[in-house]
Amino acid sequence: MTPFLSQLADLCRTERTRAKWVIVPTHTLGHTLGERLALGGTGWANLRFTTPLDLALPMAAPFLVERGIDPAPDGIGPALIMRLLLELPSTVPTYFRGLAEQPQMAESLWATMAELRMAGITAAALPREAFVNASKHAELQALLASYEQHLAERQLADRAEGLSRGPGSPGR
Repeated sequence: MTPFLSQLADLCRTERTRAKWVIVPTHTLGHTLGERLALGGTGWANLRFTTPLDLALPMAAPFLVERGIDPAPDGIGPALIMRLLLELPSTVPTYFRGLAEQPQMAESLWATMAELRMAGITAAALPREAFVNASKHAELQALLASYEQHLAERQLADRAEGLSRGPGSPGR
């Protein structure tokens, strides 16, 4: 067991009932740490793994609401993206619409869109040269633009926008 896991195991033994927060870069790492503790013989952990982003969002939400912007719940992302995809005009080249029936397609597109937005990439800034297939670029760019329009029309902020508009963000 690594020194960090040993320290967590010791803490879990000495503070059995007290909730313990562990800040990790990703939820995946938190799940891995929890699993390694359990497999290493720690019977009771009462650990809460969280990411810096998870801590920041609740702090930014009241600031956004004061300005008339509602935080958009993450849970609706895949369904919303699939709806927006299927509503794209027929003039937009198709790539993803042909794959819409595939399992996990909505989740994959949502994850891609969320990562692009967290990286600060807007529809207008999506580089064509990053795609081998021109139809894939055109449809993803149109989908990203549709999502941006959806947020603007409904005065919603997703994770990426919430953090860029939240307290302490540049220019705010």
